[in-house]
Amino acid sequence: MIAEEMKELPPYLYKDNSGVIKIDPVKLGQTILVNDKYVKIKKGKKFMLYRYNKDAGLWEKMPLAKLRHVISAMVVDYWSNSGVLNTARYISDIAPVKDASEFEREVTEWY
Repeated sequence: MIAEEMKELPPYLYKDNSGVIKIDPVKLGQTILVNDKYVKIKKGKKFMLYRYNKDAGLWEKMPLAKLRHVISAMVVDYWSNSGVLNTARYISDIAPVKDASEFEREVTEWY
């Protein structure tokens, strides 16, 4: 890849020593988190990830398969299972945790 093409890569992609373009899961996760709000809701011992849908004005469930689809759409040409999965884990790990009983009350204060 020539230098001009490297300049066009988003910050969450990099070229390794072998010349293969790879995903930086932390940078991709941070890019996604800049654009979307995520929260993990705890109900008992279970957790569910939600993403705020700005267009609908609602929180939507984000099971792992759906989150992986969102991530994959951003890295179509450079997709790797480990890169997508590690990005999903990063987002899930960094999302704030709210108790289900408190979430409904707090969400009105955020928006």
